[in-house]
Amino acid sequence: SFVLVRRHGTAQKHKAVVEAVGHECDLAVLRVTDQEFWNSHPQGLAFGDIPDLQENISVIGFPQGGDNLSITGGVVSRVEPTQYVHAASSLLAIQIDAAINGGNSGGPALLGNKVVGVAFQNLQHADNIGYIIPVPIIQRFLDDVKTLGKYVGYCSLGVKCQSIENKQLRRYLRIPDTMNGVLVNSIQPLSAASGVLKKYDVLFSFDDTPIANNGTIKWRRQEQVAFDVLVS
Repeated sequence: SFVLVRRHGTAQKHKAVVEAVGHECDLAVLRVTDQEFWNSHPQGLAFGDIPDLQENISVIGFPQGGDNLSITGGVVSRVEPTQYVHAASSLLAIQIDAAINGGNSGGPALLGNKVVGVAFQNLQHADNIGYIIPVPIIQRFLDDVKTLGKYVGYCSLGVKCQSIENKQLRRYLRIPDTMNGVLVNSIQPLSAASGVLKKYDVLFSFDDTPIANNGTIKWRRQEQVAFDVLVS
């Protein structure tokens, strides 16, 4: 399959072939073979790190309401696992308060002169809540395409867990007050965890990282995110 693309400041459209698609992470690689498209093209931008909270981000794209390039700005509000609507997967995402509308998807999010993400969705029935895909997710996708020729996807622990914040539940499970973790509710039969974990097991840590009673871990400076981020 292919799509038609055009550069900012030109009217001519060029054919771009779809090289790879990652439905889980809502990303794709396009290849434009027409050399005219690349003539006088500026040097590419490097990837940056995951931005900190309150850092200013610029989002570039062609949203609805006009034909020319649009640049909107906002600050980083949250960084945590979020449901990617396209495939209902839960992966790390960056929430910003910049307007991300139809047509922004696929546009770069910039911090200074570095790309820190790709715009991909917004929260319906809310004002100025948009999401961008962070560099670690993009890099994983590109690494798969480069080494394997296609996107393979993220691994999964294959278990469902619940918090153990309830004191009566902790008493029933005989968990000391000094220990924190999550309760295993179910295990997928064909997962790697099958035969290793059992229902009603309690996970206290993952890769030596302590898990809190609500299923989160300490991340970066003052942030708490779901421990699933360590699996993916």
